[in-house]
Amino acid sequence: MTRAFPGWADGLSAEHGPESEVLDEIIASADFAEGDVAVPGSKTKQFRNWAVGDFEMYSTSTSLPTVQHAWMQVYAPTDEVAWVKFRELLAMTEEERQRPWVEH
Repeated sequence: MTRAFPGWADGLSAEHGPESEVLDEIIASADFAEGDVAVPGSKTKQFRNWAVGDFEMYSTSTSLPTVQHAWMQVYAPTDEVAWVKFRELLAMTEEERQRPWVEH
């Protein structure tokens, strides 16, 4: 494991999804708190979102040792511009996120 994305969970909270309790437990775990979640070979992915525009995120996966054969994909913004767009997207209501598609 490598320390790939320190601070990746900044701005995430229980209000951001139906899996919030699981997310809160993962964020609180020692490995995630220390940023020890990425294996070498992480990838950069481009995200195109009509509400906030394009941005890049690193992606990597890690196993979940308490659930047999389970893996979790972790995404983290690549730079400050991506962090701003990601946080803006998280702060939007569902209606605000859907508006560009509805109006298109």
